[in-house]
Amino acid sequence: MCFPKGTGTAPDSTMSYARWPLVALVAAATFATSCKKKDPPLPPSVTAASASASADPFLAEAQKAAKRQRFQEAIVYVDGEELAVMRLTELPPALKPVMLKLPDGREVPRYRYDEYLEALGVDMAKVKALHIYGGRTRVSIISGDMARRFRETLRFDFLRGENGGKTRMRYPDGRDGFRTNTTIDLVVALAVYVKKDPPEFDQAEGEFHWPDGGVVEGIPYAPQEEGHGTRFYVDGKLVSAMHRKTLPDKLLMEDSAPGHVRFSLTKYLDSVGVDAKQAKAVDFVWNDDVFARMSGPSWGRERESVAFSIPAHSHGKVAIHLPEDTKDAGALITESKISAVQLYVRATPPDRKFRAPEGGGNEVTSNGSGNIRQQSDNSVNSGENQGNKGNRRPARDVLSGGREDDQE
Repeated sequence: MCFPKGTGTAPDSTMSYARWPLVALVAAATFATSCKKKDPPLPPSVTAASASASADPFLAEAQKAAKRQRFQEAIVYVDGEELAVMRLTELPPALKPVMLKLPDGREVPRYRYDEYLEALGVDMAKVKALHIYGGRTRVSIISGDMARRFRETLRFDFLRGENGGKTRMRYPDGRDGFRTNTTIDLVVALAVYVKKDPPEFDQAEGEFHWPDGGVVEGIPYAPQEEGHGTRFYVDGKLVSAMHRKTLPDKLLMEDSAPGHVRFSLTKYLDSVGVDAKQAKAVDFVWNDDVFARMSGPSWGRERESVAFSIPAHSHGKVAIHLPEDTKDAGALITESKISAVQLYVRATPPDRKFRAPEGGGNEVTSNGSGNIRQQSDNSVNSGENQGNKGNRRPARDVLSGGREDDQE
């Protein structure tokens, strides 16, 4: 510690005690200004970036967006097109786990990459490479030949087992002959290359390069990520994702009104080319919880009454509004934000563990739908890839990996 010169830690014996309070105040003020730990100066690159951001509002907003929209879900891309999300509740119904017996006698589920991709419609015989992202600059690169050779033991699972959680990588045991540039733990994105050539990865820099030497921004060949809105699946295959924030008025429910804007789920499905009239079942999902299933007969009777809204600041996550009598059919709650809708038209609905989201549901208190309406009919997301070379934000800013406790 340091003290003002001449004061010490106690009143000097020759100093009048009447003057000591004043000296103490001076000492305290001097200590606060002279002995306060100073932050080290920022590197020139950081200060320069900050100055540029403050001078360029567009850049500043882009940097904020990059921080907001780091991947929180393991999105699967095939040649840059979003195909699915690696979440337990969004797995294709045809995919069955491989049960692995642990040394302590427990049996745990594992999922094979080849069976997962084939269930999504990917021809494994034509796969050129798998790029499995594990963080901002860590990508495990597996050639198509290697993935086919070790197809039985190249797997993934979920941190919380049958309760879901983050996706975890499982490499072949022993790895005799298995080759990859690096290994990862948690999966934050999966890029599969079938028709397009995978770019080269610079291990030292932790970035991909195009053939002309340019740095790949984000996921190669993918359009700019627009957030993680509600996803709509038919028989386990993604048909649409609610990325855009505008919907045409023709999708409104008949009883919709200002302050009570509701859209028809069946009209939306029709608009993206899904004929759901004969669905065997429809599941409503919030992250790792399936909280409601409408059976085929229930869906046939009530489907026109199923509505959704888009709460303010929901980043494309819609709030579902189910008819009250669906509770009699087993729905745990009838109103909640949802991350996915699973429709089973030809596939047999899987056996599910139904759970209400933690806290009994997501309270829907703010309806922002009034701000996302428009008269035109061309604003429903079609999911088309515009062919642009990747996200405009650097991959190391967009991709981030989290960790959860391993319960095995």
